[in-house]
Amino acid sequence: MMPNKKRTIRGCIDLGSSYFRLLVVCPGPSGEAEVLCDDKEYVGWGDSVARGGVIGESGIARAAHALERLLRAAERSGCEHPILAATNTMRSALNGDAAHSLLERLAGRPITVLSQRGEAALGFLGASSVVRGNGPVLLVDVGGTSTEIAWGSGGIMDGFEGLPLGAHIAGAMISRGYRNILTVPCYSAVRALEDSIGLHYTLPNKGQRPTILATGGTAVSLAVILRYMKEREPAFAEPTAVPAGMLEFVIRRLRGLFQAGFERRLPLEPERVRLLLPGLAFMASLLRAMRVSGFFVTGRDLRWGVVTAEESLIKYSITGDYIDE
Repeated sequence: MMPNKKRTIRGCIDLGSSYFRLLVVCPGPSGEAEVLCDDKEYVGWGDSVARGGVIGESGIARAAHALERLLRAAERSGCEHPILAATNTMRSALNGDAAHSLLERLAGRPITVLSQRGEAALGFLGASSVVRGNGPVLLVDVGGTSTEIAWGSGGIMDGFEGLPLGAHIAGAMISRGYRNILTVPCYSAVRALEDSIGLHYTLPNKGQRPTILATGGTAVSLAVILRYMKEREPAFAEPTAVPAGMLEFVIRRLRGLFQAGFERRLPLEPERVRLLLPGLAFMASLLRAMRVSGFFVTGRDLRWGVVTAEESLIKYSITGDYIDE
C-alpha cells in the first residue's frame, strides 16, 4: 500500500483596488482543487487613486486591518504563509511604495507587485482553467483601476493588451462629466467612455473561434444580477453564460432600478452597487469595440493563477521575466 502523501495547501491574498481577496485551496485526488477558504475585505483604494492619484490614509488603515484579518483566516484554513500579490493600484499610486513597505512590515513577509503583463498571465492561467480542453481562450478581466485582455490556449497566454481603465476610473470619469450618474441615460455614459478609450481591439483570428471569458468584480456582479433577475438564489454559478444583447439589457434594467431608488434591493455589497453602473458601462463599451457579443463569466481569477502557478511569483513581478514593455 502506498503511504498517504500530505496534500499541499496553497493560498493567495490579492491586494486589489476595491477588495483584498483571499483564496486557500488544496489539490484533490482527481487534480481539481478543493476550496478551503474564499474571503474578502473591502479597502476602497481605487476611488482615491482614480480621483487623486494616491491611496488615502483611511484606505491604508483599512488595508492594514483587512490584511491582518485575512492572514488570520488563511492560517485557520491551514495556510500559514499565503502568497501576497499586489496589482495595478499599488503599481500606479503615487504613494504605492510607502503602502507596499507598510503592509510588508505588518505581514512579516514579502508582497510581490505584479507587472501588468504578469497580472494578465496569471489571470489567464486562473480563468482559463474553467474551460475543458486546450482550445483558444480570450479573457477580459475588468478590474477597478486597470483592465487586462489576454488570449492563448492550454493555460498559457500568447498575448495581451492592457488598459489603464477600470470600474473606479470609469466612475471618476463619468462623475467629472455629469452631476449624478444615476440620472444619466446609460447609453450616454457608454458613449462617453467609448470615446475616451481611443483604442479598438479585435479578436485574435487563428481560424478557430475562442471561448470568451470575463472575470473581475464587475463581471461576477453581472452574473449575480442575472440570477437575481431570474428569481433564483443570487449565488454565483460557475461559469455563467451571458448571451448576446444580455449585458445591454441588464444595464437598461439597472438604470430604471437606480432611478427609482431601489438599488438597495440588489444582492450585492453597497460598495459593489456603487461601482455597478460605471463598471458595466465600461465593460459594454469595451466588448462592443472588440466586437464581442456572447461570453461566459468566471469567478476564477488572478488568485487561481497564483495558487496553481508552478514558477516563482517573482517571474511575474515588475522586475521579473514578465516585465512590461
